Amino acid sequence: MHLKEQKYQKMEDYIRAAEIYHASHLLTFSMTEKNTYFKIAKLPAGPTATFKVNSFTLAGDIVTSHSLNKTSNNSPLLVMSGFGKENGAPEIARVVSTLLQSIFPPINIHAINLERCKRVILFSLIKEKGPIRLEFRHYEISTRQRDINKAVFSSKHQLGKKTRK
Repeated sequence: MHLKEQKYQKMEDYIRAAEIYHASHLLTFSMTEKNTYFKIAKLPAGPTATFKVNSFTLAGDIVTSHSLNKTSNNSPLLVMSGFGKENGAPEIARVVSTLLQSIFPPINIHAINLERCKRVILFSLIKEKGPIRLEFRHYEISTRQRDINKAVFSSKHQLGKKTRK
């Protein structure tokens, strides 16, 4: 779907187009003279979260900095840090956490194919002095299955020899 923004189009136009294409979320960037904002809206009735963007890197800059210019069509793995009550996260963090999790499909741990996992999305809630920050990172990963059975067997076997008399 390629929609071009024009002066006469409003956010409602994009929401109607999203309904036609059965989109579940609307992610938008907007700029004012002072700041850049990132908005995530769960369709059709919310919630909506708006974030002030402090810094960003353009996708073209990332692609040119890597030797491999391949992307994966598989959904990324979602990693969330700092959103739990045990970390002292505020109540609004729970709403934002649910909103972010709803963007990505759930993972079935028992049926996941590790060879298809090529990307990780990391959202970190950072609580320092001043306003709470949400940090977003996107990583490309490679996965390899490791065989540790021999090492475990070897250490168990050695322990068994040492304890027998």
